[in-house]
Amino acid sequence: MQALFTLKRTFITQSLRQLLPLPVRQWYWKLQAQRGHLSRNLGLTIANHRQPIYCRHIEILESYIPKPYSGEVCIIRAYAPPQYEHLLKPDLGWSAYAETKVWVNSGGHMSMFDRPHVELLAQQIDEILNFKTPSQTMSAPTSGD
Repeated sequence: MQALFTLKRTFITQSLRQLLPLPVRQWYWKLQAQRGHLSRNLGLTIANHRQPIYCRHIEILESYIPKPYSGEVCIIRAYAPPQYEHLLKPDLGWSAYAETKVWVNSGGHMSMFDRPHVELLAQQIDEILNFKTPSQTMSAPTSGD
């Protein structure tokens, strides 16, 4: 299974490196924004600037080997639609390395920083900083996410 994800990330990295012409980069980042992977407020200039950073991020992920951690890990994860929920472990695999607590935000990976999801994100961060347990009531994202 790990090899599958590595192959997928390698493919994504190589694909992004080939997205050099501006029209192609603009198309890619618009698509990512439509899918909720980028903030709706993120301009294309910033998105185009982020492409090499995103490629490097994928390369780092491929080479990272997590080690056990004796502390507690608090995870705020994006909402996953029911059709994708089975693909994700609730703790995103971190319980193999540390004790974990998981909060699920109603927004997507990037849209959780936009209203109305950012209010829940602030509440979740407050809970973490005040040593509270994860909220049990998590709403599904509103339409458009």
